[in-house]
Amino acid sequence: MIDDDGGAGPGTTEIGATLIVSLTARDGAAATVAPGWCGAAPETGPGGETVVGPSLRGRSDEVAEALLVLRRTVQRGRGAVILVTGEAGIGKSALVRTVVDEAARMGFATGLGKAEEIGQIAPAAPLLLALRSGTRPLLDDAAFEDLRQVAHLPLWLVDRVGHLLEDMLRERPALIAVDDYQWADQLTRVALRLLIDRLVGLPVVWLLAARGAPATVGAELGVAVDGVTSMSSLPLGRLGDDTIAAIATEVLGSAPDPAVREELRGAGGNPLLALQHLAGRTAPPPGRMLPESLTTTLRRRVGALAPQTRELVELVVVWGRPLDRSDAVAILAHLGPATVLDAIAEAHAGDLLDEQDGQVAVRHDLVRHAVYRDMPAPVRAAAHRRCAEHLLATRDALAAAPHMRAAAGLGDPMAVEVLIRAAEQSVGLLPDTAAELAQQALALVPPSDPSWSAVGERCAAILATVQRGGEALALADDLLNAVVDVEIRARLQVTAARALWLAGSPTEIVRRVDGALVEELSDVGRVRLLAFRTLASTRVATARSAAASAERVLADARALGDPIAEEIALHALGEVARNHLRHGDALSCFRTLRTTVGTGHLAAEAAALRQLDRFDEAAAVVDAAGREVDAAQLARLPVLIEAQMWQHFMVGRLDEARTEAFTLERVSRDLHVSTAQLETTMVLTLTAVLAGDLDEARRRLSQAERGIRADPIVAAPRMTLVRSLVAALQGEPSAGVAMVRPVMAAAEESEAYFPRLPEWMRVHAGIAVTAGDGEFARESAERARRAADRNPGVASLEGLAVQISGFVSGDVEMLLAAVAVLESSPRPLLLAGALVDLGRALLARGDRDAARPPLRRALAFHTEHGADLLAARTGALLAAAGEPVTPRPRARRPERGWDALTAAERRVTELISTGYSNQTAARRLGISANTVATHLRSVFTKLEVASRVQLANRWHAHATGHGR
Repeated sequence: MIDDDGGAGPGTTEIGATLIVSLTARDGAAATVAPGWCGAAPETGPGGETVVGPSLRGRSDEVAEALLVLRRTVQRGRGAVILVTGEAGIGKSALVRTVVDEAARMGFATGLGKAEEIGQIAPAAPLLLALRSGTRPLLDDAAFEDLRQVAHLPLWLVDRVGHLLEDMLRERPALIAVDDYQWADQLTRVALRLLIDRLVGLPVVWLLAARGAPATVGAELGVAVDGVTSMSSLPLGRLGDDTIAAIATEVLGSAPDPAVREELRGAGGNPLLALQHLAGRTAPPPGRMLPESLTTTLRRRVGALAPQTRELVELVVVWGRPLDRSDAVAILAHLGPATVLDAIAEAHAGDLLDEQDGQVAVRHDLVRHAVYRDMPAPVRAAAHRRCAEHLLATRDALAAAPHMRAAAGLGDPMAVEVLIRAAEQSVGLLPDTAAELAQQALALVPPSDPSWSAVGERCAAILATVQRGGEALALADDLLNAVVDVEIRARLQVTAARALWLAGSPTEIVRRVDGALVEELSDVGRVRLLAFRTLASTRVATARSAAASAERVLADARALGDPIAEEIALHALGEVARNHLRHGDALSCFRTLRTTVGTGHLAAEAAALRQLDRFDEAAAVVDAAGREVDAAQLARLPVLIEAQMWQHFMVGRLDEARTEAFTLERVSRDLHVSTAQLETTMVLTLTAVLAGDLDEARRRLSQAERGIRADPIVAAPRMTLVRSLVAALQGEPSAGVAMVRPVMAAAEESEAYFPRLPEWMRVHAGIAVTAGDGEFARESAERARRAADRNPGVASLEGLAVQISGFVSGDVEMLLAAVAVLESSPRPLLLAGALVDLGRALLARGDRDAARPPLRRALAFHTEHGADLLAARTGALLAAAGEPVTPRPRARRPERGWDALTAAERRVTELISTGYSNQTAARRLGISANTVATHLRSVFTKLEVASRVQLANRWHAHATGHGR
C-alpha cells in the first residue's frame, strides 16, 4: 500500500493506518473495489425490475431470497447474515454485486470489500475496504479519519468501527459485503464475529461470499449468529444445460446449434467457463468448435501480447490483488514508465486487466489462477521474489512475507529471515498468523543447516508468546535433543517455562529448570532460569522460600541489567506478596510491571486493588488499559474482561459478573485463548450457587474438571473449595470439611492466595461450625485475623476478621462491631453476611425484636443482588424472628417475558430503549460494550423481539403499564 503521493507507506506497526490513508482520497472520493471478470452491475427494466446479465442467468431464486432478507431487515430492524457459497466462477461475485446494487436502490448504506489470497496478513483489509467502497461509503472521511488514531490497535479499531456503525444504523439500514471470504485474514474473521454480536438488533445485513460448503463457512460465525440474528445460506450450484444455452444465445445473438451445445457441456455448468468459451464469438457456423479450455484460451491471448505486456500481466497475476501503477512502474523499472503504461493499456484492451483509480487488477480470479498455473515455475518464483523485494524496500517484512513465502526454496536464508521477522512483527496484531509464519520459516531450514537452532529458537519464542504452548514445548524439546550449546539450551528452557506458566504447569517448570541448572551457564542464562523457577515456586513451595529466592534473583537481574529476568523476578515477588496476603506490596509489584512492560499483569494489579477495597481505582485502571492498551492487545481483551468480571462479582453485581463470564468464554474462544477458562468456571459456578442452582454448579464443576488442562496444583484447590461448599449446602457439612481441610493445610504451608480470599474465610468457618468442627472454625478465624493484620485500614478484611471471630464464638458485641466496620466496605454481600450472623446470634439468645432489623437489611441486600439462595435462608431466619410478612423464596424465573429478565438485563433494556448506544450504555453501567451485546441477545430471546425498535416499543409499553 502507498500513500497519497505515491511514496512508501508506513511500516508494520502502521499497517492499519496505511490502509486507512490509502482509502481516503485527497479529493474525498471513496475507494472502489475493482470489478470482476463477469457480472457487471444489473440494469433496471422499464418496470423497475432487475434485469440480470448472462453471468446471473439461473440465479433469480437466489437473488430473490437475498432481496427478501433485505426487505425483512427494513421491516423488522433485525440483523441478518447471508452466506453465498460455491466453486470458483460459479457466479458468487456477480450475485454479491447485484445484491449490493439492489440494496443501495432500496436505501441501504452499502459497502463491498474483497479478501485477497496474497493479502491474508493485512489486518482487517477487507472490512476497511467495505467501509470505504462505492460513491457513498459507509463511513465518511471524518469518521474514517477517526479510525487512524487506533489503526495500530486492531481490537480497538474494531471497537471504534462498531461504535461508528451503531450510530449510522440508527438512521438507515446497511449491507456490508465481503467477497472471497475464504481468504480473509484473522482479524477480519474475529472482527466480523464481534461486530455481528455487537450490532445485535440493528438493521445490518452481512453478505459473505466464499468458496466451500455453507456449513464450513457458517461454522466460523456460529458463536455470534443465533436465533436473534438470522442466517440465510445461498449455495450456488452448477447451471443446467438449458440455462447455459440461454447464456450462449444472449452472447452469440442466436441459439447455439447442437454441436455448440455439446461443446458447452465442457463448461460443466460453470457460467464463467461458458462465457470464456463464448468470448469474442458471433453466432458460429454449424459444427464450429469452441476453444478447448479456459487455460488454452488464455494461453493463446497472453501469448499474442507484446513481451513487455505479458510481463506486466504476469506481474499483476503474481501480485494477487489490485496493483498501483506506481508500484508497477517501480517493479518493472527496467522497462521504463512509458512502456509500463502502454502495457497496461494493451492488457486492458485485450480484456485481461481492468484499470480503475490508478490500480490495475485481473478481471477475475479464475483468469488469475489460470495464468498463474501456466507460468513456468522459475518465472513465477522470480516474479514473487521481485514483488517481495519491492515490498521489503518500500514497506516491511510483514508486507513482503506472502511473496517471499511463494518464492522461497529450502535453505533460502533471505526468505527465512523475512518470514521470521514478519512473524515477530505480527505477534500482537495477528497471533495465529505469527505462529504460521514462524513455522513456515523454520520449515525452510534443513536441520543440518547451522542456522536451524537459531531460527528454531526464535520460532519457539513466538509460539510461546502467542499461547501455542503445546507446539512451543514440542519444538523446544526437538531443539534440546539436537543442540549441545548450553546457552541455547538455557534460552530454550526459558521459552518452555514461559509456555508452561501460561498453561498453568508450575511443577513441570521446576523439573525442567532444575535439570538445566546443572549446566555451566552464563550469568544471564542462569538468572533467567532461576527467575522462572522462583515464579513457579510461588505455586509449589512456601511463600517464605519463594520470597527469598525472588529477592536474590531480582538483585542479580538488576546487577546484570537483564530486563527479562527482572520482569520475571518482579512477577514472582508480586505473587509472593499476594500469597502472603500483603496486598499493598503485591500492588506495588504489579503496578511497576504494568507501567514498564504493558498490560500483561493488569488482572493481578486490579485484583490487588480490590483486596485493598480500592474498587473505584481498580475500575479506573481497567478502563485506562482499555484506552491505552499496548500493541499485543489481541491477547489482552480477555484480561480486561476477566478483571471486569471479578470486579462485578466482588461488589455483588452477580448478573453482570455472570454475563461477563459468558462474554469472556465467547471472546476467548474467538481468539483461541484458553487461560481464562479456570476464572470463568469459578464465577459461573459461584453465581449458580448463590442463585440456588446447585445442579448447574455441579454441572459446571464436572465440565471444568474434564476440560481444564491446568496443573492440578493450580486447578484442583479451586474446584475442591466449590465442591466443599456445594456438599455443605446439600446437608453434608462434614464431607465439606473433609474436602477443604487438606486444601487449607496446603495453602497454609505454601501460603497460596486463592483459598484464603475473604469470600472463602467465612464460608469455611460456616461449614466448620455446621459440622461441629470447632478446631477448623477457630483456624478459619485466625486466618481472617492474619489477613486483616497484614492489610491495616482495609474495612472488608478488618470487619471480616471480627465477624468470623464473633460468629465462631457467638459473641453479639463482636458481631455488632463487625457490622459497624463493614458499613464502609464496598462489598455489600460481606456486610449482608455480617448482618445475618448478627441476627442469628441475637435469635440464639432469644432477642427476636433485636434480630429483625439486621435480618431485614440482609434480606434486602440479598434480594437486590440476586443471591436467591442467601435470600431464602435469610428469609427463614426472619420468619423465626417473628417477622409478620415472611418473604417467600423467589420462584425460578420464567424463560420468556418481562419477568424472565435479570436486574442487569432490565438496566440494559432501559438504556438502549431510551437512546443509549452500546458504548454509552457500557460506560453508564461500568461494563464492556461486548457485555452489553451479550445482555441484549439474552433480552431479545426472552422478550421474543428481533430489533432494538421492537425492544424500545416493548419497554415503553411495559413502563406505561400497557405491556407484559
